[in-house]
Amino acid sequence: MTRKETLSRLRDQVARGIPIIGAGAGTGISAKCEELGGADLIIIYSSGRFRMAGRGSIAGLMPYGDANQIVVEMAREVIPIVKNIPVLAGVCGTDPFRLMPNFLEELKKLGFRGVQNFPTVGLFEGQARRNMEETGMGYDREVEMISIAHDLDLLTTPYVFNPSEATAMAKAGADIIVAHVGTTLKGTIGAKSTVSLDDSVVAIQAMHDAAKEANPDVLVICHGGPVADPEDVEYVLERTDGIVGFYGASSMERLPVEKAITENMKRFKKLHIQKGKTTAKRSTMVARGDVLPTLIFFNEEEARIVEAITARIIPGDPSNPGAKEAGAVIYIDRALAGFFSPLQTFYREGIADFDRTSRSRFGSAFLDLNESQQDEFLRSIEGALGDERLGKLSQFFAVVYQHTLEGTFGDPIYGGNRDAVGWKMVGFPGAQWSYTAEQMRLGFYVTQMDIATLGDLRPTTQSSLERGAKQ
Repeated sequence: MTRKETLSRLRDQVARGIPIIGAGAGTGISAKCEELGGADLIIIYSSGRFRMAGRGSIAGLMPYGDANQIVVEMAREVIPIVKNIPVLAGVCGTDPFRLMPNFLEELKKLGFRGVQNFPTVGLFEGQARRNMEETGMGYDREVEMISIAHDLDLLTTPYVFNPSEATAMAKAGADIIVAHVGTTLKGTIGAKSTVSLDDSVVAIQAMHDAAKEANPDVLVICHGGPVADPEDVEYVLERTDGIVGFYGASSMERLPVEKAITENMKRFKKLHIQKGKTTAKRSTMVARGDVLPTLIFFNEEEARIVEAITARIIPGDPSNPGAKEAGAVIYIDRALAGFFSPLQTFYREGIADFDRTSRSRFGSAFLDLNESQQDEFLRSIEGALGDERLGKLSQFFAVVYQHTLEGTFGDPIYGGNRDAVGWKMVGFPGAQWSYTAEQMRLGFYVTQMDIATLGDLRPTTQSSLERGAKQ
């Protein structure tokens, strides 16, 4: 994707009210998951490696490695795994041991589509910063790097720390100005001291205004300090004028990983060793067929709630399969991680509201209700679209209902309709190449044919027309 194409896509997105979200990646799996989640840009720089090694992001400013060489090494891990969005390099523009035009050309050949100025002297203050400026290692070198990158048609997204720097970067040709308000707070290795969220709003707006005055076409987004969680970003977006997105690094990989691994370990540590005989409990163990495949979007509890809803929409059991046995929830999980990604927040909020309402009405989570209570609950919300209190819940159920049908009767290649049980239920032969005259004859039962899926539609020496054995 070229710089022009990227900017066109981002401007169109902003026009539709969708914020630009850039994500820092210190590992290949971080980049992969960020792209799956819908990130618009991925940025890799030296602090990402330190951050995901359990050190604070500020380690990227210390002499613990060659920052520019680290980015080159990380390119091999990240760039091949990112499929559809630009990957940007964090460049130390003050590096005195590289000819910057040559280095930027090298990055371009490696597959980078843009740059950002990191490590940056912008995070230094006081005497140290003054000495850097006096000895040829100042912020103006970073501005020069951005200007060279712009001339090479690389996307440029520099960090700025005050209005004067915002002006300089905008004049140098920056495409996206990132208003930086300090090292990210929160988590086990995040910074502890920074400006308040309200002070950040003021600082971000001032940097935006300066950049826009220098170049009205520049896009301005925010980053850092107390702006760490989605709620923090929303707070800033609601209180600023012209800020159109957010760059996250710790926010995108370190903080989510800290939470996920910590909570997962706590769940394991809550397990108990059974003392004495366990024969009486074996009959209540989860059957192998009830174990969910690896989830991409849902967590375990969310998946179980959606699975329970699908099981009441199309009930079944192992001998007479329904939506649960067809794995409709897996279709929904995969779809939300891909084509249906705009519905992710809708689903998360809907599931939480769904379970919350169940607890309020019945005193129990939806999963703990018996089938009659679950049916009663679903019937009460099914037609309540006009109800002020239950309308949103009814809308959520309507979407799950539609997706349940798709997951039960769609092609198995999309994750649902396991073993084609939905097609067997209605007597549908699946995705056949074509039909013989005999098969098209009135009175011919298609259940005599082998069911074929999209995954089976590969040219072979034996035509699918020759298959005739009943499945």
